[in-house]
Amino acid sequence: MKALDGARALAVGRVALGAGMLIAPAAIGRPWIGRVADRAGTRVALRGFGARDLVLGGIALHLAGRGPAGARALQACALVDVADAVATLAGRRDLPAVGAIGVAALAAGSAAAEVALSRSFAG
Repeated sequence: MKALDGARALAVGRVALGAGMLIAPAAIGRPWIGRVADRAGTRVALRGFGARDLVLGGIALHLAGRGPAGARALQACALVDVADAVATLAGRRDLPAVGAIGVAALAAGSAAAEVALSRSFAG
């Protein structure tokens, strides 16, 4: 897979996840954070995460392959993914085990891929 294709695939995945969190925050959040995702206040926060990912993914998709700007967009996504992984691991005792491990692994793997791909566009 070419670096541009990989960057676009990660960006589209982020857009899709963000849209899912906006549309169905409890359904998307429940495997990650458990039944607390069903609470009204939690759904508000999950929708905020969804908006964040939708916008970041859109920016990364728009800038993919556009030199240093594309690299910086991927690096910003990587920072967000590292924060998600760290936060999930920090709260893992109160989260569903499979969800916590899955989200932490997905976020860490995405961050590693984004950093690696950003080097292709740094110029």
